[in-house]
Amino acid sequence: MKRIVSILGLGSGAAALLALALMASGLPTPSTASADDQAAAKLFQDKKCNRCHTVKVAGIAKMEAEGEDKEVDLEEKKKVEPPDLSGVGVKRDADYLTQWMQRRVANDDGRKHKKKFTGKDDELATLVSWMVTLKSPQEPAAPAAPAEEKK
Repeated sequence: MKRIVSILGLGSGAAALLALALMASGLPTPSTASADDQAAAKLFQDKKCNRCHTVKVAGIAKMEAEGEDKEVDLEEKKKVEPPDLSGVGVKRDADYLTQWMQRRVANDDGRKHKKKFTGKDDELATLVSWMVTLKSPQEPAAPAAPAEEKK
């Protein structure tokens, strides 16, 4: 943050406002992304959770599938798009997420998680502890209002 302030030539008041704006945005900053959060985000990627999910507030994008056919058949089109998990902690608690990732419970639509978590119990606990802190939902952009016709 100090480097950004120095590069931008901001005074201490402007730097404080910049820091507040970054914290309010929900995006991780060097001062707000703890070592535990960084380790959990790395584990999320190491376990390839980002083959299906994104976590936009943590800067985690969906990884490209390696060696898979890019063509989509009719059955593929019926599949539900896995959600961005940026706001999963708003709707779900740790117990639910643990059960969900172990395929022990179904979601509101009656579906279970596609794949059972195969890591160690402590890895699951680390991921779940991090996921419940994700409380910045990514809302879809509102459709543009139609322009009024002038007569």
